[in-house]
Amino acid sequence: MMYSLISFLILLLFSFSGQAKVCEPEIIKNKSEIKEKVKICNKGDKILVKFDIKINKDKLILYLCDIRFPLIYRDETKIIHKRNSGESLICIFDPNFD
Repeated sequence: MMYSLISFLILLLFSFSGQAKVCEPEIIKNKSEIKEKVKICNKGDKILVKFDIKINKDKLILYLCDIRFPLIYRDETKIIHKRNSGESLICIFDPNFD
């Protein structure tokens, strides 16, 4: 009984320490802002990227995301007069700048 309780606590400790934080940079309005806005993120973090519709989504994914893992993409362009509206994606952060 005591052995199973100790092993459960150790497993619980390691599961919480392995969790990555969620990084939410400010909205990216053009390509030149990408590096500056994502400086707050660490490799392996989950990242929520909000970006303007003028930015090419495919290139942004290649710059910021680890494509071995799935990503979630949402289009909010139907709402025109809303602050911070645009497109957003969620992925695992793995920067690859040229």
